Amino acid sequence: MYFKSWPSFTNARSVETSNLDGLYSDLSTLSLHGRTSDGQTQSGKKTDSSGERLERASTRSRNSQSPSTNHTQISIRTDIFKAKYQELKLLDEGGYGKVFSGYREDDKLKVAIKHVSQETVERTPQVLSEKMSAVPVEVALLIKVGAGPESKSSSVTPALLDWFDLEDELILVFERPACSMNLVDYISSRQDKLAEEEVKTILAQLLDAAIEMHSRAVFHRDIKLENIIIERKAGVPRVRFLDFGCGTTYTPGQKFTGGIGTKEYTPPEWHERHCYMAVPTTVWQLGVVMYALLHRELPFTDASRIIRHNPLIRPELSHEGKHFLRNCLIKSPEDRPTLEKLRIHPG
Repeated sequence: MYFKSWPSFTNARSVETSNLDGLYSDLSTLSLHGRTSDGQTQSGKKTDSSGERLERASTRSRNSQSPSTNHTQISIRTDIFKAKYQELKLLDEGGYGKVFSGYREDDKLKVAIKHVSQETVERTPQVLSEKMSAVPVEVALLIKVGAGPESKSSSVTPALLDWFDLEDELILVFERPACSMNLVDYISSRQDKLAEEEVKTILAQLLDAAIEMHSRAVFHRDIKLENIIIERKAGVPRVRFLDFGCGTTYTPGQKFTGGIGTKEYTPPEWHERHCYMAVPTTVWQLGVVMYALLHRELPFTDASRIIRHNPLIRPELSHEGKHFLRNCLIKSPEDRPTLEKLRIHPG
């Protein structure tokens, strides 16, 4: 028997944006480097030989022209950004940089403007116009999931409208949906725990977005409440992922040995073996998000509890809801269901 009401899938309403004319080069093929000799993938951080190759590629790209020419082009890009966008108040700040609210000058479209220090920007070598360029990995991944500057809307993440590669920082300009906030703020705005039916709707959309993301061979690696945006206008809420700065590409069955996301959301296999795979990790992280939505707290606070502890689940939840949640949080990655199997969750 297959349980069809958990989760219940709802097609989210698309968000239309105007035609985009930002500083964008076509990236029809992606080659995200960082592989070891045995085919495993290192952390996105530049701590190994592959990272050094990216750094050299970045340097070659930036220094391919004379210093005066390069400085002039950066100055022009800075002027274009200032002419096209108006920044307003600070929305968020962290180790990645700062995010400001703002709007596009020509049509007053609301945007979110992310500033990232060039010291922390990871890059992927990419041939553009018959020469090597070092494209920011986050930009490459957004384009790969269909949320690049040429897209009008994405079910995975808010669209990247523009990006500006400057001397000291990378500026990313995103669509900023009205009446939106991340899930931490959304939970905080509610006096009581979210109803199971509402969590079903949220999880259904996140599951659809995750399946779409993985179908394009993109692994987010840092799914958490802070990295999920919810739009509340009328009717069914719309949820999507944010911040692909920790993301990478992958192949089926590929094992990762580098760093991963946020501690409280990491799966047991990372703490036990420092080895993890894309789909089981995404399923685990969605389970942690689901638990937090239902209980207003995270299920795990440290590595020992992640490895050994089975968190208590609200007794009033439906049998199907409990079973779905427990399946996501199975300790063994081999025993967790795939994203597709969660669509036809057995009850």
